[in-house]
Amino acid sequence: MATHFAEQLTAPEFARFAGPQTIAVLPVAAIEPHGPHLPLSTDCDIARGHLSRLAAYVSPERDVLVLPLQAIGHSLEHSGFAGVFTHNAETLLRAWTDVVDAVVTAGVRRLIVVSSHGGNSEVVGLLATRLRAERDMLAVNAAWLRFGQPEGLFDADELEHGIHGGDVETSLMLHYRPEAVRGGHLADFASAAMEWDAGTAWLKTHGRTRPGWLSRDLNPQGAMGNALLASAEKGAASAEHALTGFAQLIDEVAAFDLGRLE
Repeated sequence: MATHFAEQLTAPEFARFAGPQTIAVLPVAAIEPHGPHLPLSTDCDIARGHLSRLAAYVSPERDVLVLPLQAIGHSLEHSGFAGVFTHNAETLLRAWTDVVDAVVTAGVRRLIVVSSHGGNSEVVGLLATRLRAERDMLAVNAAWLRFGQPEGLFDADELEHGIHGGDVETSLMLHYRPEAVRGGHLADFASAAMEWDAGTAWLKTHGRTRPGWLSRDLNPQGAMGNALLASAEKGAASAEHALTGFAQLIDEVAAFDLGRLE
């Protein structure tokens, strides 16, 4: 029983490890602008940071196979800025299904697709449904930030509106890759979403009933949130919270009765 990265196994080791009791994890990320202070690789860096520590949180009773990180995601909302690497949704659905098929062939039926980029969410949701319909899998749509944050660690307004390059992501980068953070460019990247949402009951920029938006609609620099509040200590606490939640999700996926899908 162990947690392995698929690409680090030999072919015979992969064949022995991947099977009906294995839970596969497909990490999906993005390479895209995160303001003047964070690199294009931010979502990948955060994903790699979490995954590098995952084994310490997963129960020793679980067999977890981490599939290759999918670096380029769906980044349409950042159109208009330099450094946007993106695929269209159908390309991603085909490519991610191809990756998953490597474990489907080995008999794996439990999969968690975990994203470190919000723009992937709708594509991941459709992928999970397709894998259920076409591959008879339990495919779970997950994201690192959906496990929430420790109580009181981040300001409530920041949690609601600081969704891109703000306190949370900058803190995680200061924790995992401090050398990559351009400290001289840290700023409060105020989001126009606060003004958009004022006085509305249902129309909320980041709510369930929301408009389509581009990042340049919310801030001319393409980042949203107060990066000046960030610290490595906050990043470490946030990472701990996410990894604890993800390990619990793995236990729940392991306990799920696949007979419900028949």
